[in-house]
Amino acid sequence: MNLNAIAAAIFLPLLYWTGAVLTITLFGYPGVVWMTPLAWLLALPVGFRLARESASPPPGLLIESLSAGGLLGLGQGLLVAVAMLLGARVTNYGADLPASWQVILAAILFSIPACAGLTALATWWRQRTGG
Repeated sequence: MNLNAIAAAIFLPLLYWTGAVLTITLFGYPGVVWMTPLAWLLALPVGFRLARESASPPPGLLIESLSAGGLLGLGQGLLVAVAMLLGARVTNYGADLPASWQVILAAILFSIPACAGLTALATWWRQRTGG
């Protein structure tokens, strides 16, 4: 398993999403964190990049893509927690935000398989089409 390829593939998408969420949250719009399901689509370029740059054979590449997608999903899920807590401090109506641990846990538990699946799908598609 090529850990450098995994780290390189997830770094920029996670950086872009983290920057966008934190910036918009600090400007007083904590609801941006609920766009996380849309951010799951960032797993597609991660899978395409892994298929293009990794030298692993197909079974190993599938494990790499699932790992990279899982890490991306974990990062996005943890970002939900950070943004919810930060949003409650930035705005004075923190009680209106559903800042429960159940919501945070659900965001993490949904983000990991969604991103892992989309990354594996993109990797498989890139391999199949030969792109």
